[in-house]
Amino acid sequence: MTLRRQSCGPPSAGQDVANLGLIRPPLVYLTSLVSGAVIQLATPFPFLPGTLAVPLGVPLVVVAIALFAYSVRTFRAAGTPVPARKPTTMIVRTGPYRFSRNPIYLAFSLFQAAQLRAEAGGLRPPLSRALAGKREV
Repeated sequence: MTLRRQSCGPPSAGQDVANLGLIRPPLVYLTSLVSGAVIQLATPFPFLPGTLAVPLGVPLVVVAIALFAYSVRTFRAAGTPVPARKPTTMIVRTGPYRFSRNPIYLAFSLFQAAQLRAEAGGLRPPLSRALAGKREV
């Protein structure tokens, strides 16, 4: 009688391939930012005074950039790739990952909220100016 080792996984279990999903989350954020800027250009609707837009928007941008940088630095320190299209080498549970499963996406959301504050306050963020094709001072 001979013994044969049986594998526990599918035949391709030895390959590490990232699951790219149907739509990449950064593209979802970019699409919604561009859509919002186009809508604001087409039908401006400032429902937040400009005096409040800057005090609310600037801290959101600062927190978003800091969270993004901290998350990327934590990934790199753990030795795992940041782009989701590459396979994960290690599960990170330190830094911002103690509080959020996806702090990079949270940073994208905060940045999007800051863009909304600027648009709502009647300000023209760089994205809106680029879509409008003109520079404002």
